[in-house]
Amino acid sequence: MQSKTPYRPLDVAARQIRLLSLKGAEHLDDPIVGDLVHASFLGYHLVEYETISYCWGDATVRSTLEIQGQTIDVPASSAQALRCVRQRDQSRLVWIDAICINQSDNPEKSTQVAMMADIYHSGTRNLIYLGRETDDSAGVDHAVEYCHAVNGCVMRECEGTNDVHPGSSMADQRLRALSDLYSRDWFSRTWVIQEAVLPAKSVIILGSFTLSLKKILCVDRGWRNDVALKNYHVALGGVLEGFKMAGKLGVWVGVFVAMEEGLDRGRAGAVRVSRGVRGVKEEDGLVEGSRDFLSTMLAGLGTAGAFSAWNGFPVATTVRTAKMGAKVGLGFGVAEDVVSMLRGRRIGYVEFVKRHVFGGSEVEVARAAG
Repeated sequence: MQSKTPYRPLDVAARQIRLLSLKGAEHLDDPIVGDLVHASFLGYHLVEYETISYCWGDATVRSTLEIQGQTIDVPASSAQALRCVRQRDQSRLVWIDAICINQSDNPEKSTQVAMMADIYHSGTRNLIYLGRETDDSAGVDHAVEYCHAVNGCVMRECEGTNDVHPGSSMADQRLRALSDLYSRDWFSRTWVIQEAVLPAKSVIILGSFTLSLKKILCVDRGWRNDVALKNYHVALGGVLEGFKMAGKLGVWVGVFVAMEEGLDRGRAGAVRVSRGVRGVKEEDGLVEGSRDFLSTMLAGLGTAGAFSAWNGFPVATTVRTAKMGAKVGLGFGVAEDVVSMLRGRRIGYVEFVKRHVFGGSEVEVARAAG
């Protein structure tokens, strides 16, 4: 025996849809009661109806309602939306997918989904149900109206009002309400694009609040612009701070280079004096004490000491900084020596090892002394 169903077949050729005549109820928890009626897009006059846009959520969570005197099983999310949009003392003609489409008839579902654009476009108004209100959503209607009036300005002073500053009770309340509003799942659904654009008018229903979608979108755009402006100032501050850091780094690099050059020349001069050699050109590589890792390491150590003294570091921090400077100088100096040797330049300690360990000939300095 075939079970009873409130669904009568739709006439595909007549482009029929079902509409739910939702009975009024005094209390929110009263049973949901309604009747299904057919309407055609081919008729001269299409009956006026409203569409309901909502999030299905977990379809395994179910609820029941009475249609044509029969109890049917529907997603709990659709039942919750119907409870919220129904009126107290009169019926309301609505279209809601979970009830107006026979979910057990796959061919019908395919046909009706293809007509979705016409369904939303032909309705007099789209009711967007976001769910029940929470403690954070309290006052969301006033937050939207206020922010729309000042072009979505929430975080900065606007039109002489001082209660929008961060940390003020008014600003915090509005921010909580708007954050709760825009975090609702409906805003993350793909289908909402056509459900929001196609109807002639859309309103947001959040618990007991009814809000204009157009105003909400304007507030959202203004809010995003405000955040973008704040992000711009943060980025600009980061860039300026970067330039400051680069300038400081450049100064200390200059100190390091000057120290290294001074040490190189000082050591070269000392070698000349000790050997009685004059007029030796450094680029000839005839002075062993010039440009090797020792000068670079000492320059790193000296720069670290100067940096610590400039910033007034305590002794322990100064010691750690000096060790770091010596290590960096040593590593950089050895790398410089390797590159210099690959370019054919004589390195002082290498020449010393060649001469005293491997018995190589001493670097000729006679032509420079002559």
